[in-house]
Amino acid sequence: MPRRPRPTLVALAAAGALAVPAAGAAYAATSPNPVTTHVTVADRVDTEGPLDVEQAVHVVGTDDDTVVYKIRTYEPFDVGDLSRTKRTVVVELDTDGEPGSERSIRVSAPAGRLRAELISNATREVIKPVAVQLLGERTLRLTGARADIGARKYFWVTTYHFAGDPITRQDVVPDRGWIRQR
Repeated sequence: MPRRPRPTLVALAAAGALAVPAAGAAYAATSPNPVTTHVTVADRVDTEGPLDVEQAVHVVGTDDDTVVYKIRTYEPFDVGDLSRTKRTVVVELDTDGEPGSERSIRVSAPAGRLRAELISNATREVIKPVAVQLLGERTLRLTGARADIGARKYFWVTTYHFAGDPITRQDVVPDRGWIRQR
């Protein structure tokens, strides 16, 4: 994956739609609540096809040490359309703070069954499966241990290829930079 510049994005705190200056990001820390951070990043309508992302969310828990990633698309999509090559949903994870991502989570649906896999970007080998759920017709949720899928920063990439059309549509969230997690 190419090196990504620092983020320029608008983040919304989970408690409300807290807009911040375009050059910054908002991170909501809640104390007595078992959630350390809950960040929502909005994305504009900018990609043709059903995998145009409306928002990306991450929640990092303290009590159970889990991380949850969610993306919601503007349009409903058929999970059976997801493949490993032409129609993909991937989250790139920077775990060491150095340029580039060390791991990624790829969501696909071989034989129509939804699956997510944590992948080493160095070897391209699958490290382990990741829990994935479809919530409604537009939202994917990934859940795992912070030690496995946690990151310092991350970004989403979705690709969609219409049958018979040579153009592949790609949405990246955020449009530039990374979403910081911790």
